[in-house]
Amino acid sequence: TPNALNLRREEWFHEKKCLDIGCNDGSLTTEVARRFGCRYMLGLDIDAALVAAARRVSRARAEAALQEPSIGSSAVGERGGEGDDGWGEPSRRPASADDDRGAAWVSRFRDSRLFFRREDFAQDAHNDGGYDVISCFSVSKWMHLNHGDEGLRAVFFKVHSLLKAGGCFILEPQPWSSYRKNKDSSEAARTNLADIAMRPEAFVDFLTGTVGFARCEALGAPST
Repeated sequence: TPNALNLRREEWFHEKKCLDIGCNDGSLTTEVARRFGCRYMLGLDIDAALVAAARRVSRARAEAALQEPSIGSSAVGERGGEGDDGWGEPSRRPASADDDRGAAWVSRFRDSRLFFRREDFAQDAHNDGGYDVISCFSVSKWMHLNHGDEGLRAVFFKVHSLLKAGGCFILEPQPWSSYRKNKDSSEAARTNLADIAMRPEAFVDFLTGTVGFARCEALGAPST
């Protein structure tokens, strides 16, 4: 949403290597990458159907860009994968040789760096690192409910280990009041809810006092 984007600063993303945990259908991830000109953006989601939707979103935004009077400063693309229709290969993007805008887009798309991948960040090994920015918007509750305090603590340590020195972790935790509403989302959630001791209001102290983040800045919440 426009308000959510207003809470993100261009200097965090421009020409930066970024990871978005829990990208959902990719709408916000794609818009951040395109608007702020990320050097590299990888969106992760545990749901394969949402990852497929994210790839469709990035393709639709790229198609729409061809209809604009001029092509923006950053391009978006998608990573090929199982069931992919081939659009993950930039060189296969159709364009007329006589269409200057189309040819320019193909050139930019070939160098684009927006990818989506199915991955359970809380449990799967992540085979990259050195990120400037890692974001986690409205996802921590689900990891907390399904993996408990220890699982979420492990996620925070993992995020810290994947950031380069001076990197930034952007976290949007859901309020504790919303946890009980989702306690029946899984058997693990029903079991873990009663044992959770580290509530969201304690995240900052844990991140700065235990994990090793230097400081924390409150950004506010997006309007809904």
